[in-house]
Amino acid sequence: MDDQIKKIAALIGHQQQQEARVTALIEAFEKESALLRQENAKLAGAIRSLSQATGDVTDTVRQSVSRGIAQVSEEVKTVALEKQKSAISALGQVVNEARESVRFIRREAAWFQVRSGLWTLLVGVALLACCLIGFTYYLNHGYQRITEMQAMEMQWERKAPLANISTCDDKPCVEVTGPAYKNQKGGLLYIIKQPSKIY
Repeated sequence: MDDQIKKIAALIGHQQQQEARVTALIEAFEKESALLRQENAKLAGAIRSLSQATGDVTDTVRQSVSRGIAQVSEEVKTVALEKQKSAISALGQVVNEARESVRFIRREAAWFQVRSGLWTLLVGVALLACCLIGFTYYLNHGYQRITEMQAMEMQWERKAPLANISTCDDKPCVEVTGPAYKNQKGGLLYIIKQPSKIY
């Protein structure tokens, strides 16, 4: 019995030691938890301060960027307006030059039409004059040729009234017969063929 009591007493003592140890551990844990909560609070305060500072910096940067963009936009608009003014001025000058060119081309085209009409008229008159001169020359030359042929025919009729006179290569010729004879100058002579008599 005494042994059992001793064992129980030893167990109770051991149990009490374990409880004291657990209590000490709990107290240490509570102390560490309190320290951790304090550190967490400090860290949260630091994060809040940092966030506020970051927000202030972000706002400052955003405002600076907005101001810079607005200023650059104004400058770009000003430069663009200046460029547009110069471009519009140059375009107006080009349009005026184009109008002047069109007017000049129209004047030149009208003058060219007048000159073409005059040249056509002059060429027509010249051609008509040439035709009239040629026709007159042809008539005069033709009548002269006819007169010459009539005179030649009359002469042949006097020299050879019964000869068969015709034209060979637009020249008068007669039908001959017999062999060729030579005169004193060496020219060839033929006997003119007389037309057959009809009774």
